[in-house]
Amino acid sequence: MISAAAAGGLFTWYALTDEVPSQFVDAAPYVTTLLVLALSAQRLRMPKANGMLYRKGQGK
Repeated sequence: MISAAAAGGLFTWYALTDEVPSQFVDAAPYVTTLLVLALSAQRLRMPKANGMLYRKGQGK
């Protein structure tokens, strides 16, 4: 629902403007980086053996 509203707003803005403000062009790499980091961080999980002692030579 929210993404549809955002897409509609962006499409309307795109249809009504002839030129992209330079502030948006300058900020685009930073916004893209933040989005990629935020979306990829949702898949991170703690290791299964977190907190367990490790002794060299002892496997599963």
